[in-house]
Amino acid sequence: MNCPIILFTQENTTKFTNSESCSSSLYVITAVEGSCVVIPCQTQPHSRVIWYQYHKINYPVVYDGLRPQTMEYQFRRRTSVPGDASEGNCSLLIANVKRNEDQLKVYVWINPDQESSQKFHEKTVTILKPTVEIPPLTEGREATLTCTAPGLCSGSAPEFLWTWSGAGGSISGNITTLTDRLNAIANRYSSTLTFNPSAEHHGTNITCTVRLTDDRTTEETVTLNVSCDQSEKPLIPFSLNIYYEENGALKWQHVIKASLLGKSLIT
Repeated sequence: MNCPIILFTQENTTKFTNSESCSSSLYVITAVEGSCVVIPCQTQPHSRVIWYQYHKINYPVVYDGLRPQTMEYQFRRRTSVPGDASEGNCSLLIANVKRNEDQLKVYVWINPDQESSQKFHEKTVTILKPTVEIPPLTEGREATLTCTAPGLCSGSAPEFLWTWSGAGGSISGNITTLTDRLNAIANRYSSTLTFNPSAEHHGTNITCTVRLTDDRTTEETVTLNVSCDQSEKPLIPFSLNIYYEENGALKWQHVIKASLLGKSLIT
């Protein structure tokens, strides 16, 4: 059966050419230039997979594990199908994504020597930024920022760098790099920065830079908003007596009763 799958549309435009069932879902496939991308594919257990680049005239081979010499030169040593064929995983991994592969269309042929299905995937490769998650920040209370690298892929983990726009350009804290194993061929990489926010951090910018395996970098900058922790500061009551005398005689007097909270004056 022939099951074309069109991606990057506003609605699911999957079409079927016969009455046999074919399930699909709308994917958004993106990657970071210089990183890698996984194009999802799931079918029945199979013995062989060939991935092709969509072309109006010929059939450029993107991946063929049995005959790698037939592959287009630009894809050699950069493509693989690392999933378990016995479980029907036919996902394609493209390493070191190139800028000229933007809008690349590929399709898969399962068991090419037999009657099989073809699934078409339209992929857009774009330069993405990391995402930085910031919890509510309170002065003096430990907080953790999380920076997640864009894209899901296996291979070498990227490097993370945290920089601060305040004095010295660095922020003291504990930095941890995490790898979340999603499945056999896809990882999510992230870094956490744990620190104690202070008034000095309020209104300043912090940047997470992700360095990929080929030394390309992508970054995201966010602004820190630190609130004052009023719950742990005691109220200190006091009174202010203001008066004016002229020739020893009191002309007027005003008493202000207030409470001092940190650096704030509450009347």
